[in-house]
Amino acid sequence: MQTSTIESRINQIEEQIARPRRGPWEIFQLLAPLLIPASITYCGYLYTQSQSKAQIEISKDQADRQEAIARINSKVGQAQFVASFIKSLLSDNNLEKKLAINAVLIALPEEGPQFVQIISMSDTNDSVRAFARSSLEQRRSTLIEDVHSRDVAKSSAAADDLALGWRTDTNVTKQLLVEVQKGDVTPNAVGNTLKVLQAQAPAVLKYHRAEVEQFTRQVQTNDAQTRIYLQRVQSKL
Repeated sequence: MQTSTIESRINQIEEQIARPRRGPWEIFQLLAPLLIPASITYCGYLYTQSQSKAQIEISKDQADRQEAIARINSKVGQAQFVASFIKSLLSDNNLEKKLAINAVLIALPEEGPQFVQIISMSDTNDSVRAFARSSLEQRRSTLIEDVHSRDVAKSSAAADDLALGWRTDTNVTKQLLVEVQKGDVTPNAVGNTLKVLQAQAPAVLKYHRAEVEQFTRQVQTNDAQTRIYLQRVQSKL
């Protein structure tokens, strides 16, 4: 081996000895000024996220409590309202009873149809029973017609009433399906029809299974809420 080559290698070894590799602690000391601000920033981000999440949960809990209180107050007020009609519904005065029948169907969308249904089957007076049946049919038809109203608020209110008080009425299902198959039906009417159907008892939907399935297959929508209603209807079949 030539002398120049040996000297070159010796010089390289001496340079490595003069500049030893940095150990883990030295590397950490070099990187620490960069890591600490980044860590503080990340911790701040996590804290902000946790605070935002906590605030959202608190707001949701408050909203849920307020909604529960509102429902309780509504039920209390509704119970008092029902009590004011009971006397008239049980009156011996047929005219008073008929006026009360029409009133409860509108004023009590959830309990009203049930009260009138009972009267239509059990009242001792033939004319009152007939009046109750006629009132039910008229109210049902009016609400279904309103579901197809171009007035969005009116359509939604009608669907809410049908979903509340007509859950076990197979005639509602039948008439809704007939109306929604007609031409020039708006997406809003389709959505509100599904809102009513998804609220009905499974046995009621299954009674018209073929017609309901045909309708659901035809529904094409990009509206998220309508898709939810559609899935609920399909799950009950």
